[in-house]
Amino acid sequence: MGCIKSKAACKDSQGKKAGNWIAASKGEVPKKAMIGGYLSNDNLYVVRAKRGGARLISGYLRPKDKAATIAAGLTYKIEDYEVLCNAKAKWKSINLKSEEIPSKAIYGGIEPNNQDNKTYIGRVQRGNDCIIGNLDPYLKRIFIPYQDREEEFASGDVLVMKNENVHFSINIKLTIKNIYIKLINARMQSLTKYVYKNYTY
Repeated sequence: MGCIKSKAACKDSQGKKAGNWIAASKGEVPKKAMIGGYLSNDNLYVVRAKRGGARLISGYLRPKDKAATIAAGLTYKIEDYEVLCNAKAKWKSINLKSEEIPSKAIYGGIEPNNQDNKTYIGRVQRGNDCIIGNLDPYLKRIFIPYQDREEEFASGDVLVMKNENVHFSINIKLTIKNIYIKLINARMQSLTKYVYKNYTY
């Protein structure tokens, strides 16, 4: 997991809906990068960056900062990062004190020396700003970088894959219903013509 050293698209194991991570640096924004928040009226992009060896931590990119911003005890600016692109995703509100992480939550980070310790992408409304950070399912907190410090919250939003199959199923049902109605109407018209032809004087 992680391809910071190259410009190649880095695909995780969650499939196309989860998008892919594209390596960038110094404020670069790849095509179809996902906007996930805002700070002082500037758009924030969903990114992740390395801190502390192999650790990947999700955070945000404000292009004019020329670096990704992540929280790891303090706030850090990282010149090399990965940007989430092509994701078919939405934000879902969550209270980590009482709710489980949704099964379709998108991985955003990884703990050092353990590929199974994955973290997710979270965000929190902070005053007039909406800040992207790292959702830790073990500590049950969303950690965000804010004003040169790390802040933690027990509730906020988590990024999840859209369930497009639901919409597809609904569309099929509507199509079948429309076809059935057209067949009924055609049958009624045919029957009306038959009655008129054979039983009118």
